[in-house]
Amino acid sequence: MDRAFLDFLAFLAASSDNLRNEPPVYGELRLIDALGRAIELFRARGILSDSALDEIEADIEENKFYVMSDPEAFHALLKRTNAALAKIVSEN
Repeated sequence: MDRAFLDFLAFLAASSDNLRNEPPVYGELRLIDALGRAIELFRARGILSDSALDEIEADIEENKFYVMSDPEAFHALLKRTNAALAKIVSEN
């Protein structure tokens, strides 16, 4: 079994369980973090390789922790990510 995939699945399961005791905005953080992790995991395994996805991952890593200190910047990250993914999907 691929340990990185198992770690990713464990992260998703633990995140869903831990959300009961965390502020609601952490759900958004957990999801965007999971997206960044998935992009990195898929790239590392040769499943997906796209410079636009790399840019999305970098943006997530750079801006995800604004979730508490600058909610507007964090929500702008979510909007940018959705727009960028929609563009990728529409082009493929």
